[in-house]
Amino acid sequence: SRSALRTNSTSFVVGLSTGWIPATVHEGYDPDGGKSDVLVVLHGHFADAYHPDPEPVKNMFWRVQRRLVRPMGGGAPPPLELSLFVVRWWDYNIPQAVSRSHNVLHQGLLHDVLEASGSPHQAFGKQGTYEVYSAFVRGTADLCSLTTMPLTAMLQGQRLAALYFLWPTQRPAQERRYPGTVGAGELLHLMEHMEATGVSTCWPHPVKLYRQLAGKLWASRLGLTAPNLRVPPTVEVTKAAWEADAT
Repeated sequence: SRSALRTNSTSFVVGLSTGWIPATVHEGYDPDGGKSDVLVVLHGHFADAYHPDPEPVKNMFWRVQRRLVRPMGGGAPPPLELSLFVVRWWDYNIPQAVSRSHNVLHQGLLHDVLEASGSPHQAFGKQGTYEVYSAFVRGTADLCSLTTMPLTAMLQGQRLAALYFLWPTQRPAQERRYPGTVGAGELLHLMEHMEATGVSTCWPHPVKLYRQLAGKLWASRLGLTAPNLRVPPTVEVTKAAWEADAT
């Protein structure tokens, strides 16, 4: 079933966004009826990234697919094959966003990765054998908060993976100017932390490779080791050495 988010934080929203949730059917229910969905009351605490209320809402009405309604006293949900942890920008509705293929602010990009053809939802959604925990961050500080949370313990799937839909930068001014931009060091640290606890990175890349790509560190290595790629000769200079002698 799909729900609003249960929150574990007062500054930003993080919690279960796709998965099995205790609920009570709120209307006449015939498993063999003609309607494809049924109205239920979801039990728990829920929050919206756009409205970080002082206290999350308790219980919520929602319509879910009948095939995903299971008796709480029996017929337990199937074992989870996959757990995903998605870290994304809090403003998820930006109609003017362009460049769907790579813009982390474009809702279509996340839909393509998570729910379209070849996605986890296509592979596991019909059986209800996967879950998604999402963190809607508002800035770099939220990434630091995530490293202190027992995130891996929440994930119940046989396989664990994480996706990070954010842009890293080393310039604080860029964070204030461009939505979706966070500190590169903090983002890479969170990725390293999650990988160290058994949560593989499947978007955009594993942290070691992403550090090379995002930091443009590959240029000085490929210039000598892969001349067929015709990368211009490049060297690395430490910040301290450059400041000592910029000539």
